[in-house]
Amino acid sequence: GNLICMHGLYYTTHGGWWEWAPPDFHYRMPYWPHMKKWLEYGERLSYLMSQGTHVSDIALMYPTEPMQAFPGSRPSVSFATAKTLSNAGLDYDFMDYRSLLKSEISGKSLKVSDMSYKVLILPDMKAMHHEALQQALNFYRKGGIVVATGALPIASTRKGSNDPQVDAIVKEIFGLTAKEQEMGKRAAVHRN
Repeated sequence: GNLICMHGLYYTTHGGWWEWAPPDFHYRMPYWPHMKKWLEYGERLSYLMSQGTHVSDIALMYPTEPMQAFPGSRPSVSFATAKTLSNAGLDYDFMDYRSLLKSEISGKSLKVSDMSYKVLILPDMKAMHHEALQQALNFYRKGGIVVATGALPIASTRKGSNDPQVDAIVKEIFGLTAKEQEMGKRAAVHRN
């Protein structure tokens, strides 16, 4: 959040101070004499934090499709990946398939609106919209970095599971298919 949203003030404190519910920006509070300076500081900070363009190099796919296609999917892989990125001090944005579809690929980056990403992470994306999987392949072919955590895509909206096109796309990006991964084959860094 980069803007202050003020808490509402109480019309009554029922005969006492609600010390358990601060900060109530109200003249009854002991810090009221300092509020003008604090609010001016908050105003300046909100202005500064609202300038420029947010820059994040990592787009993390939101795992809607696997949850819809496979009961028992593990959205926890996506959120564990997000936590790992956050703990490492790396900034990322969650991306849905529609944003990936409308992205343009330029200079080894995915450009969506005014954002630009150099890395696309597919967290346990066992199922994807076929066009989104194709866009991930296009990004990879143009020098983008595509990373998978957890299971590789095994199904798409084109034909469901057992689709040779999905297998071919996944193999080109990651060097193995989802079935090969399930049988225990280990992936190595795979570059275009």
